[in-house]
Amino acid sequence: MRNIAISTAAFCLWDIGPERKLQICKDFGFEHVVIAFSTLKMLKQFSSSDKLCQQLSSFKAISIHAPWRGIKYKNNKATKEIVDCLNLIMDKVSISTVIFHFDCIEDFQWLKTCQFDYCIKNPARHSWDEFNTAIEQHGFDSVLDINRATRFEDYMDQYLQKHSNSLKAVHVSGYMEDLGRTPIVESGQQFLLDKLKPVDAPMIIEGLFSPGDFQSIRDEIQVIQERIYCAK
Repeated sequence: MRNIAISTAAFCLWDIGPERKLQICKDFGFEHVVIAFSTLKMLKQFSSSDKLCQQLSSFKAISIHAPWRGIKYKNNKATKEIVDCLNLIMDKVSISTVIFHFDCIEDFQWLKTCQFDYCIKNPARHSWDEFNTAIEQHGFDSVLDINRATRFEDYMDQYLQKHSNSLKAVHVSGYMEDLGRTPIVESGQQFLLDKLKPVDAPMIIEGLFSPGDFQSIRDEIQVIQERIYCAK
């Protein structure tokens, strides 16, 4: 599937485990998958499972979305535990990059001690100016979440103008009032995809799909193909 991937975060509403999530991704033909761990507990459980890591290795490209709930990345116990778990997974399977939430990082110098490739996802709570300054000062690669870049502050155009060359991926989801991540088709924000035509980075489907709604996943794939790639 051309440059389109999916995050397991898209299945947060589904009452299924990681093994089933990975199988669904495989059944859809995704070659690139993002494994999202909202908590350290989820990451620990996955990293200790040889079976899950073996299943993960069937994908051609794998990214890890590092924990973000209740986490502050700096020189502390929780951060060390997360890094140990990440390294354990990387000992078993090749990982392209690790994604950290900007809002969770308290020590940017700590990041530079990481022995693996990583990139930073734009914030929900911090401002565009804070994020942009950190990217420019530290030269971080980044991930554009178009939901966050249009929902809290409308800085998507600025982001693409300044940092499109350092983008490692784009997380695709929309939003509706009082809702969080929705499929871009459901939110009616397909027009945002037109701005991504020049971007040479994977498009990661991340909107929350209703349990068992496979057709909505197909629709999301189709609209990304049509709005970004077919017109190139």
